[in-house]
Amino acid sequence: MHDAIRSLCTHVMTGATGHFVDLDCFEQSQSELIGLLASFKTLILSRSVRSDPLTELPLRYGIENDFALYQKEARRNRTLLYVVLIDVDHFKPINDTTGTTWTTWFCATSPAR
Repeated sequence: MHDAIRSLCTHVMTGATGHFVDLDCFEQSQSELIGLLASFKTLILSRSVRSDPLTELPLRYGIENDFALYQKEARRNRTLLYVVLIDVDHFKPINDTTGTTWTTWFCATSPAR
């Protein structure tokens, strides 16, 4: 791609017309780049729907998706699946008192315990 761009720029700067092969190579590489950027954008958006960017904990969609996968795995392996949910009552006053740095740390490290 860089050679094609270099060749096109050289031709333009000298007033000559570009070669079809260089133009074709450049257009093809641009199409590939746009496709890769679109894939990257899709990946970023799908991750933002699945987990909280601050705590990296799964959001509702991520939890539902993971639960469905774990259910399938438990059925396939004929094992039991246990689910534990913890609801912290009155979390806002804790957050307001201790600050978001501590609560972010707590939320992010609690699932690992």
